[in-house]
Amino acid sequence: SAEDLIEFKDLANGKGKKYTAKLTADIDLTGKNWTPIKVFDGTFDGDGHVISGIQIEQSFESDGYGYGMLIRDLEDGGVVKNLTLKDSYLKLTTNQTGSGRNHIGGVVGWAMRAHFENVHIKNVEVSFTGTVKNEVNVGGIVGTMDSNNAVTGAISVYNCSSDKDCSVEGVVTGRGPNVAGLVGRLKNTGSNNKLDMKDCVNNAAVSSSDWAGGLVACIDDTVRGGNQITNCQNYGVIKTTTGAAGALVCSAGNAQSPLTVKDSVAGGILVSNGTYAAVCAVNNQAVTVENTKETAIFNPSLTVDEAGVYLIASADDLILFRNIASIGKDDARKAYRAVLTADIDMTGKEWVPFDRVIMNFDGQGHTISGITVTNTAATWETGAFANLIINGDGMHSTVKNVIFKDCTYNVTMAGGSQCIGIVAGYADRAAVYDVELKNCDINIDGTGAETIVGTIVGRAAWEHNDFGTAAVGGKVDADSVITVAEGTTFTGEKRFAGIVGACSQAITVINPEYKGSIEGVDRKASFVSDIWNTVIFLGYDEGAQTYNNLHNWCSTIKYVPNVSTADELLAAVAKINAQEGKKQLGFYLTADIDLTGKEWTP
Repeated sequence: SAEDLIEFKDLANGKGKKYTAKLTADIDLTGKNWTPIKVFDGTFDGDGHVISGIQIEQSFESDGYGYGMLIRDLEDGGVVKNLTLKDSYLKLTTNQTGSGRNHIGGVVGWAMRAHFENVHIKNVEVSFTGTVKNEVNVGGIVGTMDSNNAVTGAISVYNCSSDKDCSVEGVVTGRGPNVAGLVGRLKNTGSNNKLDMKDCVNNAAVSSSDWAGGLVACIDDTVRGGNQITNCQNYGVIKTTTGAAGALVCSAGNAQSPLTVKDSVAGGILVSNGTYAAVCAVNNQAVTVENTKETAIFNPSLTVDEAGVYLIASADDLILFRNIASIGKDDARKAYRAVLTADIDMTGKEWVPFDRVIMNFDGQGHTISGITVTNTAATWETGAFANLIINGDGMHSTVKNVIFKDCTYNVTMAGGSQCIGIVAGYADRAAVYDVELKNCDINIDGTGAETIVGTIVGRAAWEHNDFGTAAVGGKVDADSVITVAEGTTFTGEKRFAGIVGACSQAITVINPEYKGSIEGVDRKASFVSDIWNTVIFLGYDEGAQTYNNLHNWCSTIKYVPNVSTADELLAAVAKINAQEGKKQLGFYLTADIDLTGKEWTP
């Protein structure tokens, strides 16, 4: 309980005993008078549990100790493991006149010969603002990791992650600030120790007036044991106003401080008026890089309005926005908003689909034309948006009011399952509607397992928060064709339809109009192939389908016709009142209705 943790803090505070603590439940400190453990040199094992609700906002004058939300100083080989710190903040302000050093961390402020493993911070903000005369080191997990010549071994950080903001604002006249998503600064006074960091991820936004890094800001040149960063990734935005920025490390010391980075991803966005680099920006003479992807975006120039909406006016804008929106990992990804401000011609441009993104994308009636996608691997999804997802905060995706024209997708299946659609391959709890396809073709060959293909969306799943179901809709013209080549084989189910291939839950099909064709396969439907629940046709015109079947299989069908006049409304109500089984769910108003003088039956 929270009371247990507070009691343990009072027991362990600076007593010099190697206590071991283990959480047996999640702890919520919201509203509690929590102050961090001042000095701790034992093992703190979260045992997979969460501490949440720490809220510290105060002035700070360096007193010789670090400052972390859980522990200020972790000494003499202390361990923090198997813990998530969530929904908390540490906001320190200062106007220091002395020369004290400042070590600020989300979990621990300052750590001596410490080990961190399976430590994660989610929706945690760490900020340090003010005037400082000595160094400042800020990290999402730990501000400073220190060691000395007395003990040989690794200063280790394993499987740790950060997903919110770390920042320093103000004036620093001494060293730094060194700000990073995980570790602000690594230092020691001898040659027997090293950094060992592996399986770590930073999704946090990092901001500094001087040095900023995704994983580590500064590795001192005295750390000479052979530093290693293995299988780590940065997807956060790393920003500095006057200093240097590195997606993984800002500064790696000097030629006597070797660093090996392998099997990692140096991604994210770097914003800097000074030096910047994907792996290491400064003092990188002894940095060895092995099997590491350098995908960071440098100083992007997209226009963003005051509401945080990206304004897309050209093909280059769209490509850059795709790169930005794809930063992050799954539930940690940020939800983006974008609008088209002009028609976009992608002819001759290399297009890589949006992959696992959360966004509100409004075409504002504009056209995206000339997209060509060639997929020859056993990739699960193919579409302009390969996979629209939901993030950990429950944010849903929406794509609407956009025209796709003269687009061609060529998919050679390689034995795996496939979800294929011009707009989205897989829409997980997303809404795709008011879209229009003109002369857009999908060509399929090879060998596939379960294959789900819709001209607009391949597969939709679960509910969208605006509709209560998955939602897909729009118009497909007669020049848009799905073609399955002769000799193509399927080892699993094949589901082909003009609007959406299949939906694993209830779906609302919005104002569907399909005039295209599906060739080379016998199991096909005009609107939806398979629905394992209820399908609601919103604004459905019975004359719109190409094939006799709107669908291949579903449990329940409900119709919601468009209504734009008083007579149409009266007819819709009469039909609802007369029918048995209540197949018609209701009606969809597309205009104001004046019932003056009409005989109304509820």
